[in-house]
Amino acid sequence: MMGLGLGGNFAVAQDVAVEKKAVAAEASNDAEDALEAEYKKIKDTVMQTGKDFMKKVAAEKDKDKQRDMYLNQRPDHSAQMEQLMKLADAHPSSEKTLNALIWGQRVFKPEQRVAAKKILMDRHIHNDKFESVVNGLARSRNEPTATFEKIKATSNNPRVQHAASYVIAQRFIEEKDTREDGIAMLKQLLAVPDIDKINPRLVKSAKEKLFVAENLSVGLVAPDIVGTDHAGVEFKLSDYRGKVVVLDFWGHW
Repeated sequence: MMGLGLGGNFAVAQDVAVEKKAVAAEASNDAEDALEAEYKKIKDTVMQTGKDFMKKVAAEKDKDKQRDMYLNQRPDHSAQMEQLMKLADAHPSSEKTLNALIWGQRVFKPEQRVAAKKILMDRHIHNDKFESVVNGLARSRNEPTATFEKIKATSNNPRVQHAASYVIAQRFIEEKDTREDGIAMLKQLLAVPDIDKINPRLVKSAKEKLFVAENLSVGLVAPDIVGTDHAGVEFKLSDYRGKVVVLDFWGHW
């Protein structure tokens, strides 16, 4: 009887533990849903204000006034973005915070962008979505290459590593002293097994960048171009090697 009693107590304890875990999970989901709703409220306010402003700009017929309005009278979203950062500071590890901070990169003021980057790098650097963070940071020429080197060395996510490598290679190619290193990095990136399946968009961009670096950079021989003149006679760019040639690319849209 004692054995049965102990077994029964153990089963009850297991049931209680499972129930507590289920309640905790439900509470966590509710908290995440509430957090997402708060972020959505902020985003919707900012987006609607922006739409209203652009309608106002479009309605202005005077082009000079329209330009001045667009450059100098944009809506101030400081209060909303400060609220967003307070939520992010309170819930730094949440996936909802990751999504909100990625969106906020377009609206943040410089100091907020720095704070957001710290949260993202400290808490979300291994997430697939961090690739979007890398691409966003790459659009700023003020972001040092060291940032992307740190991301590449720290993240255990292949997509994030590849995105950081691509940015570093781009930066290297733009500088004369590191140009060859950048080209080598792109070739190394394209040689990663299955990268065309992991990130086909990155592969396309890397191939285009590599072609330009190896064929269309200043100081290189221009690749041969074949066309026809007004009489339908075929000619090649190489036919005029040694002469001054003006290439005029034009079209209709």
